[in-house]
Amino acid sequence: MLILEGGAAGHMMHPYENPDLEFSKMMDIIRAAAGGFQGINVTEKIDGQNVYIGYDIDKKEPLAIRNKAHQAAGGLTKTKLRSYFTTDRVAAGKAQTPENVVGSFEEAMDDFDDAMEQLSEGELFALFRDEEGNVVFYNSEILNPESVNVIDYDVKKLVIHRAGAAALKDGKLYKLPPEASEARATQMTRILDQYGKESLPRVIVNNIMNLRDQISGLDGNAADAISQLKTIIGKYNIADNETVADYIIAVAEEKGQQFGLRNEALQKFVSSVMFFYEKQRQTKRNAKGVVSAMEGENKEEVSNFLLDQPGLRAFIKKAIGPIEDVVHNFGVDLLSTTRSLYVTKHPQSISKLQSKVGEVFAGDTPYSEKDLKLLRRAMVKMKGGDVEDTLDKEYKNAMKRIATDVEGLVFDFDGATYKFTGNFAPINQVLGISRYSRGGTIAEQLERENKRTIAIYPGRFQPMGRHHYETYKKIAEEYGINDTFIATSDKVKLPKSPLNFSEKEQVMLRHGIPEGQVVEVINPYYAKEIYEQYPADEVEVVYFVGRKDMEDNPRFAKTAGVTKEGYDWSIGVAPHVSIDIPDVGEMSGTSLRQALSVASEEEFESIMGFEDEQLRQMLSDKFKSAVREHYIFDMISDLMGPQKERILESINQLDEYKGQVIEVVFETKEDFIKAFENLEEDDEEEIIDEISSMVGGSVEGYSLPLGDKPKKRY
Repeated sequence: MLILEGGAAGHMMHPYENPDLEFSKMMDIIRAAAGGFQGINVTEKIDGQNVYIGYDIDKKEPLAIRNKAHQAAGGLTKTKLRSYFTTDRVAAGKAQTPENVVGSFEEAMDDFDDAMEQLSEGELFALFRDEEGNVVFYNSEILNPESVNVIDYDVKKLVIHRAGAAALKDGKLYKLPPEASEARATQMTRILDQYGKESLPRVIVNNIMNLRDQISGLDGNAADAISQLKTIIGKYNIADNETVADYIIAVAEEKGQQFGLRNEALQKFVSSVMFFYEKQRQTKRNAKGVVSAMEGENKEEVSNFLLDQPGLRAFIKKAIGPIEDVVHNFGVDLLSTTRSLYVTKHPQSISKLQSKVGEVFAGDTPYSEKDLKLLRRAMVKMKGGDVEDTLDKEYKNAMKRIATDVEGLVFDFDGATYKFTGNFAPINQVLGISRYSRGGTIAEQLERENKRTIAIYPGRFQPMGRHHYETYKKIAEEYGINDTFIATSDKVKLPKSPLNFSEKEQVMLRHGIPEGQVVEVINPYYAKEIYEQYPADEVEVVYFVGRKDMEDNPRFAKTAGVTKEGYDWSIGVAPHVSIDIPDVGEMSGTSLRQALSVASEEEFESIMGFEDEQLRQMLSDKFKSAVREHYIFDMISDLMGPQKERILESINQLDEYKGQVIEVVFETKEDFIKAFENLEEDDEEEIIDEISSMVGGSVEGYSLPLGDKPKKRY
């Protein structure tokens, strides 16, 4: 498995997230947990700073990996890691990482260096080389009281996880099989232990927890959870030996019957829903197949249901919701009896966690309408029931359910890895809402709950990839399809922005975005063309940008305001979706253009999630032409001077020349792909620079694109 980001150890499932898990097995997991996980290895899920750490045996120094660039560099030394967090970020126009965080990474690398210095060369090779001679990196967590996240760990440790070890090959990390990772963790434990915990106190392998004495008195909780599960699946005649996927099939079948479907049409409807459940995307072919088999008059209604991907996501989420609630509530009860291995003062740690949550509900804490919706959802999770009163009163009931300093428990069961996380997820959400809120007290915002929210997802979309579309779906799921818009301009700028609005729109519509929700605007980050159709006193506008941009870009220091037209605006954090393009890397504007320029029919469908020969050819031609022109300009610039534009125009008018030119400039497909690597990566800051002149002078206190003076364009 390819690791796209160094800190991405892979997704660990809650039991209800495994479509192949039989309900009898889910019940066995609950029983085993209630009995203290006897015979099952359990480790603590840790809330620290994640890093992949390795060791250069020749130079005798530790190496750290946090992202793809670090992978390509072969890992960063301590000195280079500091530069990455500080001077490199400043040079890129970003805020440098706080010194306490930088210091935590440096201390951890020093501790790791001290530990490895005591090992023999044979031991180092055994730990840090695989059979092919590739460097092995270990998925690790840095704990330091000076750089806590949510849980206040009061010890300094570099904790090496038992899972997620990876080999660095050709500038990319590849995860080792679970059994190989566990074997290396065991070997690391044995080697470190032989030198004694007194000499190596800060470098440890994540301990297997002994929960037999901690977990007790949960037999009744387990029985209740199992009874609830039986009731939920019994409504659909699902037997204990059937799976989560079987349950979703039954719910989909019920929905199809509500549409009046039967026989072949019903079967195809269920298959279409399950395709989305498994692939997280939908195709028009699936919908057409269902409609073609229908005999009733509601073909349009069925087609709209199947093609409304945010709606499908919400449908499946609602279907699995009762099972999720049962597992979550049992997890809260389970974790309430456990204590972190990396906290020495448990009462103080739990009290601090409660205080952090309590501060969110202080009288002067700001909330938007979106914030309130998310807070209520989080509150329901934390409280274990509906919110019946105002949030500032109900949170006290939720606080009683914050009773542990353990983020979660990780364990293997029947060949798969699962987790129980209790209330950590909703707590983290609550604290995130507090950090990125838009303004106004609880009382003020409660008065505004009837205000309509217009969600805008702005960008260049050159082109819209599947990762963009998945982000859009998540936003639309929250705000509704009719109130969620894509804002993009008609601006064409070679070589990185070759598509005009019409061409971008074709791609978006083919993904499944409704036509009326894609809007051409002059400035995507000041999309008045969208919201001015609504009265200013009836709506508020939320722009969605990535969390990384929120945290790193000083232009986003202000996250809310009022436009000169009187519209309330705020910035929301867009959900991050990471998708890998085989042999290219993580999906982005540049990697998409690179891959789609030379993609076959099969590759195109795999990348984009749909098949369309006309779009495939159009995008290929556009991206090839953009790169070709960029390089041709460079080639003839010195020779032709002011005549180069005329010459290039003549070349592009001759179809037979186009093929020859690309063969001369790029002799192979690999040469052409490599050409993309020499083009500067698209950056959100460039987008902001381009649009800032419009926004800075036209909006009161506007800091969304943040009022920079416009760059002169030639």
